[in-house]
Amino acid sequence: MSINDTSPPGEFTPNENVQSPELQEFFDKLPLDLLVEAVPGTYGPYPAVLLPEGGYSQYLTGKERVINRGKNVLIVFGNPQGTPQPQQQPHLIPTSQPQEQQSQVKNSNIEQHNLEKILNIELYPYIPDWLEPYLKKYGVMQGESSDKQELKEIAEKVWNELQKNWDKILELLEVNNASILPTTVLALATQFPSEYKGSRRKSTTNAEEEKEEIIKNVLSKIFERIRVKYLVPLEDSFAPHEILDLRIFRPITPDEFETFLKELSDVTQLYRDAYLIFSFANMFKNKHTEQVKGTDLKEPSPEKLKYLQDLVDAYKRLKSAGLDPYLIVDANNTLVVGSLNELSPNDNHSVLRINDLDLSQANKERLKELKSLLNFAKNAFDDRYGALIAKTTINPSVLSMEVFKTIVKLLGICSEGGGKRRRRGEGEGGGDEACLYKARQELSAFPENRKDTFIDNFAKGVGRNETYYKTKYINQFATLFALVNYYKERGLRTP
Repeated sequence: MSINDTSPPGEFTPNENVQSPELQEFFDKLPLDLLVEAVPGTYGPYPAVLLPEGGYSQYLTGKERVINRGKNVLIVFGNPQGTPQPQQQPHLIPTSQPQEQQSQVKNSNIEQHNLEKILNIELYPYIPDWLEPYLKKYGVMQGESSDKQELKEIAEKVWNELQKNWDKILELLEVNNASILPTTVLALATQFPSEYKGSRRKSTTNAEEEKEEIIKNVLSKIFERIRVKYLVPLEDSFAPHEILDLRIFRPITPDEFETFLKELSDVTQLYRDAYLIFSFANMFKNKHTEQVKGTDLKEPSPEKLKYLQDLVDAYKRLKSAGLDPYLIVDANNTLVVGSLNELSPNDNHSVLRINDLDLSQANKERLKELKSLLNFAKNAFDDRYGALIAKTTINPSVLSMEVFKTIVKLLGICSEGGGKRRRRGEGEGGGDEACLYKARQELSAFPENRKDTFIDNFAKGVGRNETYYKTKYINQFATLFALVNYYKERGLRTP
């Protein structure tokens, strides 16, 4: 319906604290200039948002209810407030605090947790002696290189350890046989902007099929770079086990845990910086990328640039991290971020030109407004994104099964779709589950005839995208062998 009435609907109640995954996902897609005008709240029992009139279909899934009221649009989402939602168990540690607070948070994390009762911590002394040097050398991303021959030597030692403990490993896969082990573990949950942020979908339909094309925002590419270069290696180094939407930590010492928290804070800061630049640029509608010669670029006035200092600092950190953020210029090719001292005057440089911004004409009030919007974007990131370390309960047999999947893959029995990394929320295909079940039955005896396949696959990595395979493999087997040794020492308890 459409009525010439600019007041909020009678049943709409503004509420800044409304919680809704659907509303959050909508806000993540919304440009910053619209986000600042959005009023969250409820429409009856349903989460909703009030916006100025306009078209918002590109940000919607099609399941929302859209109510037009003159100069206002109300978008209502499907799950009523108060509907029970799955929750992680207590002892959540936020790690998305602003940079100035992170060292304080890191130290308080160690003090808040009694790590002596955590399985990940208790397992560390049970890692085999021969594996520990490899774990320190290759288990954490430190730029260590290795040749194929060395990886084959590691693979052969892993094979021998599997052969020696195969019966115990099979016993550990049985849920009931693992009941003696403590089940409280440290887990990691993350929520960061993705490379699809700001993208839109374009569908075309003919008589036989429907095709969907994703048109990505050029600025969101940096989120993919952060994920691939920093987040994935960090997860594979310390928390290689993927169970549901959690990453479970390998055997770890308190000192290593503290190191992890520091590195996670650094990664979070990179995401925060990229989000700040992304949000600032998307605040302006009239913008485009092009090549500009260095001699045509201009330095900004330091007096005006001080209002954009957060943006400048974010660019410097991303540049120092090797993430190649876009140079941003105003309508007159005046640098908003970046420095002429770092640019060759004779080369062409890729820039994002914001035609709606002219720093030479921006008065003090306009500059204060831009600074305020940057503060809003920083707060928006801390409200919506970050990481949590959780104490949660899990049966160790589930951890063992995660490593068993890797063993089966290295044996050449089952694959995971060519090694493609699944998106969050995507389970394994039914074929893989059936293959794993069959493999579990067939591998009741150790597969002696598959040694060469196992070693070759370990040395080269299985799957096209297993860039960090040796790190993940070594950490996974450290968990498995530590579990076996821990299990041996405490004996078997069955119901």
